[in-house]
Amino acid sequence: MKNLKSVFTLFVFILLISGCSVVPLGLSYSSSPLENNDGSHRKYEVLGKAEGSQGYFTLFSLIPFGSPDLSVAISDATKKLNGDALVNVRYWYRVSNYFIGTYSSIEVEGDVIKFKQQKEN
Repeated sequence: MKNLKSVFTLFVFILLISGCSVVPLGLSYSSSPLENNDGSHRKYEVLGKAEGSQGYFTLFSLIPFGSPDLSVAISDATKKLNGDALVNVRYWYRVSNYFIGTYSSIEVEGDVIKFKQQKEN
């Protein structure tokens, strides 16, 4: 019975020191320029909504295995619907703390678009 109480106490302790936090980083109209070189608006079609993320783990909050990269998260989201860019982009930073380390990720969400090809005259 004493071992069961010790295991339960350890489990509660681990739960108490674990946690998650989300920090909103920003909003953006587009992840890619929507104008041509001559200033005209590029035509596109919206393929749908998608999310992307890129994260890394830090062992004992000291030894990182990677780093967050917004461009990788955007690429992850656009690949899901075979698009070219994102519009109406929202991105945030998520940190999850565990007993042996921390998992951090940058996450994006937006509407995936595909640029239409311009006909040459």
